[in-house]
Amino acid sequence: MSGQYTVVLDDLQGASDTFHREAQSFAAIIPTDGPLRPDGGSEAVNGMLQCVLEAIGGLHLAVAGTIGNHGDKLRTAHDNYQKCEVSVRELYDDLSNPSKITKLN
Repeated sequence: MSGQYTVVLDDLQGASDTFHREAQSFAAIIPTDGPLRPDGGSEAVNGMLQCVLEAIGGLHLAVAGTIGNHGDKLRTAHDNYQKCEVSVRELYDDLSNPSKITKLN
């Protein structure tokens, strides 16, 4: 089963970079305090509209942050697989050259 599953480190790194780049692009779509408020005709309506639009801006930034977090997780997966690959290679090298293996007392 494991022979059918291959992790490609460059693809993980590329996906991580893409998620980070797209998180920034997504965040830039609307201002951080929300979309521009149209005039509702009265101060009361304008005040409520402004609150709603600021909430939308906050939610929008939260989504952008989540996209960036996925990029962080992909980067962590990349680093973990790379570390594991190096460890397996070191183990193979040690086993290939028995004189490197030290006996534990």
